[in-house]
Amino acid sequence: MTRKTIPERLDDSVRWTGIPSAIEVFERQDDSQRRHLRWVPLIPLIAYYVGAGLTLFGERPQILGPLIAWGGFLGSALVPVFGPVKAWGSLTLDEYDRDVRRRAFLFAYAACTMFALAAFIGIAAMVGLESNEPWRVIYALLLAPGAILTMQASLPTLYTSWRTRPVEKE
Repeated sequence: MTRKTIPERLDDSVRWTGIPSAIEVFERQDDSQRRHLRWVPLIPLIAYYVGAGLTLFGERPQILGPLIAWGGFLGSALVPVFGPVKAWGSLTLDEYDRDVRRRAFLFAYAACTMFALAAFIGIAAMVGLESNEPWRVIYALLLAPGAILTMQASLPTLYTSWRTRPVEKE
């Protein structure tokens, strides 16, 4: 049995994270990790809205609602990494990929705009209710931007996954 030195242990811990293999894939410009995730983008969206609902309409402020909401928010940040929409920096980006990306983000921007309009009308209605506790309005104002960012991260992948078919390898 051999003992590892500290630099060898540090190298092993970095390899364990998977970052070096991800960098190798990025350097090769290999887009094979792009998948059509038809149902996966719904998980962070549903988690965020369930957590927001627990936060806003629970009996009293608790820890479970915000934890579920922000877990959905953080999960939505990972969805575009594996989805079918290619990043702008990709060398394999062609006209088709640009068009797919444009349509997906226009859909997401329109959906986020409609949500923002509905959310702020709802928040204004909450302010008008005299029986409403002031903390609910504050929580609603704090949760609305997170909902928009969650939608902005998840909806392009969801839209593209349902509107296009996977391209066969040549």
